[in-house]
Amino acid sequence: MVPEILWSGSAFLIGLTGAIGSGKSSAAAVFAASGAVVLDADRLAKDALLDPGIQSELRVRFAPAFENDILVPARMANLVFEDKTRLKALTDLTYPIIRRKFADAVGSLPDGGILVYDVPLLFEAGLEGDFDLTICISTDPAIRHERLRKRGLSDSDIKRREELQFSSAEKERRADLVISNNETQADLAPKIQSLIEEIRSRRVK
Repeated sequence: MVPEILWSGSAFLIGLTGAIGSGKSSAAAVFAASGAVVLDADRLAKDALLDPGIQSELRVRFAPAFENDILVPARMANLVFEDKTRLKALTDLTYPIIRRKFADAVGSLPDGGILVYDVPLLFEAGLEGDFDLTICISTDPAIRHERLRKRGLSDSDIKRREELQFSSAEKERRADLVISNNETQADLAPKIQSLIEEIRSRRVK
């Protein structure tokens, strides 16, 4: 059931989340194809790691993630997914940069624009207040885990990453809208396209 849709400004902001392997990227692709501007929090975070302003700090705090003075993203991922303290330290460093890029994207939206922010830790970071609508993509654990294994993650990798997030049930409880994604992207697309049409129809011009 679609919740009440209210535009709080000239653009409509959607926070998109879900457990790892739920298909957020597939959902985001449908939103983009439907004309929404899509921001990927993970992509912004990776870009933030290359910011000259924090590179020196990263070299000190995360020395094992560097090889020949060059950051190796896979090493950084292994470090932070094994240690919540390191993950928080990394988040504290990159968060201001990510927030600035998010604000810039919102500020550049045209009247009537729709922005979708794909952010795994939406509720964990307390960002839900930034959005007109929060959506959780919901997928059965067995399906999610199979998708992740196909990406090369081991069961221990999956467990470790899941432990850094709220449970699927908690994400769903907090979200304004839950969209099931147990089938294919072809099945997912009409749900999102219908939602986009509803959002646009609710805009007061």
